[in-house]
Amino acid sequence: MKKLIYLMSLIAVLFILYCSDKGTYTEPSYSDLIKDYILNDENCKELYTSELFSAESFLYESTGYLCFYKFDSSKKYVTVKIGTAPTDIFPYEDLYDALAKVVDRYYGYLMRINGNDTIPLCYVENTVTRYGYFVKLYNDSYPYRGWRHWGFIGGDYKISISGGQRKITSGGGITITATPPSKYLPNPTNPNDSGYYINLDDIKTISPGDSLTLKSLEDDLVFIRNHRGKIAPLRTVSSGVNYTAGWRAPTNTSILYQLVTFDLPGYFVYDTVGGIPESSLYKDNDYVIPYRLDL
Repeated sequence: MKKLIYLMSLIAVLFILYCSDKGTYTEPSYSDLIKDYILNDENCKELYTSELFSAESFLYESTGYLCFYKFDSSKKYVTVKIGTAPTDIFPYEDLYDALAKVVDRYYGYLMRINGNDTIPLCYVENTVTRYGYFVKLYNDSYPYRGWRHWGFIGGDYKISISGGQRKITSGGGITITATPPSKYLPNPTNPNDSGYYINLDDIKTISPGDSLTLKSLEDDLVFIRNHRGKIAPLRTVSSGVNYTAGWRAPTNTSILYQLVTFDLPGYFVYDTVGGIPESSLYKDNDYVIPYRLDL
């Protein structure tokens, strides 16, 4: 009898050790699933890409200097806030929603071209913030447990940005409002109010090779993907009351969602290191406006 009890106890101990060795599976949270969605879904990878800038030169503001960005590194941060109660998302009712915040932070230098040489003008830290609006459209048996990417916000809405009255028009007659919508508006569900986010279905479609013209009240610098499919800087020029810049939509690319990145002025911090004055440029106003290629 003692041998039987010993044998049963030994089997029980071995079973416990076997189970503990296998580990415990934990169902991923909704927040983790949405983060994975942003980082791995093909459309999200295009809308939230970190490839927004290039190392090509541009005229730096009113200085007349020919400059370029030399970013040595970047980091991406994704945080998700899940709604605590169902809400109505036209044309649906009683759906849970979530807002994802996607931050790309770039570290490097603003370089000046001086003859055949390049010299660093200042250290640069640039933060670009975008938001994704998600709704739980299906039950947990579907991919990403039923969550779907519903809307896009290309940056933090600020009065100083909207003051530029920026818009992009195409040769085919399409007009794109080039100001990020406000995530602070209280009602994202009104189908007649596009102020909260850009519904993915409402992102304007442009034909490859179509001409695009930016019109602004500000002297803007933008980074666009040109007709050759390469990211390049583009500075507006004065045309009377407005500033304008033109380019053609890419023809040599398989990227569906194209981004126009508005590179806006930041603020300088001055310091002295070892008796040598140094300046650092911090930027957090840049934002992104998307359009869709008719591929």
